[in-house]
Amino acid sequence: MRKIFVLCALLLFPVLCAAAPAERWTEYINDRFGYSVEHPDIFEEAGKPENGDGVWLSSKDGRYALTLSGGYNVLEEDGEAMLASRLEDVSHVLSKEATPGGYRLVYDDGKERLFFECAVVNEEAWTSFVLSCPKEEQERFVPVVERMEKSLGFPSE
Repeated sequence: MRKIFVLCALLLFPVLCAAAPAERWTEYINDRFGYSVEHPDIFEEAGKPENGDGVWLSSKDGRYALTLSGGYNVLEEDGEAMLASRLEDVSHVLSKEATPGGYRLVYDDGKERLFFECAVVNEEAWTSFVLSCPKEEQERFVPVVERMEKSLGFPSE
């Protein structure tokens, strides 16, 4: 019986490893506002706004999307005020949290898409990302979003 278990484990190990490849990471640096963020390399550029405030990224198969943005803090808002403003535009909020230095928000579209949003703000500028994925892949993206959130920011912070 033990030999059968060992044989099954040996046969399944390559299958399990292939099913869950390790994410490779890359860093996006925005020259206009000076923010940066690490993100998985499953995303490729889908477009850029003309004003240079960020980039739109998408996975090759279109299942995942990532928007990286930044701007000047002309309204002199903190994270709590920014979150309050975002909540006016978002329904189906699953979780939210704000501090003076930023916010995090998770919401869905009422159907099959889940959105993770995170922002960092200081007196001069703000930066944010919005990552969207199918709801059934939430567990895969929670650690991804946590790492992205830790890396999101301005060089002086």
